[in-house]
Amino acid sequence: MINSKRIAQNTIILYFRMVFVMLISLYTSRIILAALGIDDYGIYNVVGGVIVMFTFINDALGGATSRFLTLELGREDYIKLKQTFSTTLTIHIFIAIIILLFAETVGLWLLTQKMVIPPERMHAAHYVYQFSIIGTLFSITQVPYNAAIIAHERMNIYAYVAVIEVILKLLIAFLIKGASAEIDRLILYSLLMLVVSAIIMIIYRIYCIKHYKECHFSVQKDKALYKQILSYTSYDLIGNISGVAQGQGMNILLNIFFGPGVNAARGIAYQIQGAVTKFSSSFMTAIRPQLIKQYALGNTENVLNLLYNSSKYSYFLMLIFTIPICIEIEFILKIWLGNFPDHTITFAILVLILCLFQSIKGPRVTVFHATGNIKLLNMTVGTLLCLSLPISYFFLKKGATPESVFIVMIAVFLISEVISIIILKKYIDYNIKEYVVKVYGNCVLVTLVSLPIPLLIYYSLSPGFYRFLCVCFSSLVMMCFSVYFIGTDKNTKKKIKSTVLNVIKKYR
Repeated sequence: MINSKRIAQNTIILYFRMVFVMLISLYTSRIILAALGIDDYGIYNVVGGVIVMFTFINDALGGATSRFLTLELGREDYIKLKQTFSTTLTIHIFIAIIILLFAETVGLWLLTQKMVIPPERMHAAHYVYQFSIIGTLFSITQVPYNAAIIAHERMNIYAYVAVIEVILKLLIAFLIKGASAEIDRLILYSLLMLVVSAIIMIIYRIYCIKHYKECHFSVQKDKALYKQILSYTSYDLIGNISGVAQGQGMNILLNIFFGPGVNAARGIAYQIQGAVTKFSSSFMTAIRPQLIKQYALGNTENVLNLLYNSSKYSYFLMLIFTIPICIEIEFILKIWLGNFPDHTITFAILVLILCLFQSIKGPRVTVFHATGNIKLLNMTVGTLLCLSLPISYFFLKKGATPESVFIVMIAVFLISEVISIIILKKYIDYNIKEYVVKVYGNCVLVTLVSLPIPLLIYYSLSPGFYRFLCVCFSSLVMMCFSVYFIGTDKNTKKKIKSTVLNVIKKYR
């Protein structure tokens, strides 16, 4: 049986965390951008991204870790659960060593020989790079502990720690702002961010070791388990390489052609994207364990119901914020940052459109991971997504604008979605037409119904805070209306009516 109450509770907890974190993070970004300046802000974003390029192995292993821990917990095999945790931690330690070697060789060459950084800031860039390496090593060895928390569905821990983290980052922003002119603010900022990473890592580890028996490390010699996890991981590598190609690969490409100013614009756009996607990602964090556990128990009908509904609602949660942000992006940026780099407006709109489409993909990918059949998906879809990088390079070489990079990513992603939907049929018995109609059909209709009135208000009123409020309010009203009457099935409507009536009776 699907634990709907647990999903709802975890989603609410993650949402409160997300709202608080989002507001503080956006304010922190304003302070940091003003304190560092556009070029140093861009350098911090792109230099840290060089390290991220080497973490595709760790990302693939992270998905495997979460999947295997959740499966064993769902089966209540606690001996195998402990073995799995210790095995994955051992593998992550080895991966950290490998990434360290790559970062100090290939990464350094890329930083010094290929990237466009003002000569007078190269010294600071080296410090940022080394601090980023250490922080990455922390995060790599932290993955099994975070996977254990998610498998146990203790999302309140994420909420508490996220609040601590965002407050520490806010304090850092004020320290950087008030730093003496004699101190290199970029170096100080990257060092303090490393300290925060270390503190958060220690908190999570202490909690896991204290509360979960499987998190007590012991040396494992089960070669079959190592082979099983690594074999599963190897199939996920191409998919994660594609993520790196579309993320940090594109960021470095923009740096080579346009310099750190465009990297700053991209960094701001992804800051907005990160704030908005926290709504749908929080929902998916709560849904993911239930999807995997239902599959482990053989409840295919429950898996499909969760797949259809979570795909739709992930999109709707993104759309609620995407519509007013895209319409009023210039006003938001002026209020938030004051001055901002060129291309920020178009970058933000294109990134949010891409993330809207990606929000539908999340639950389907979780089902692929639950089945364990990810080889074909990653070989085809992953390879296709990797092509975004050379295609973008071709257009930029021909003189295309920086925006062309994001247009290429959207086009390639939509093609990959068609392939992914077809491949899923091979591993789970579902009706493709029904999926497309219930998910994509509803998403398109809700979007078309929700857009006209906010756009009409935008073009009818003068720019300002009043117009912004009207656009936001009308977007929310139209979204609620269209989601309820178009995007919601009969059973969900009945549950909503019943819940509303119970609340009314309770207060009466």
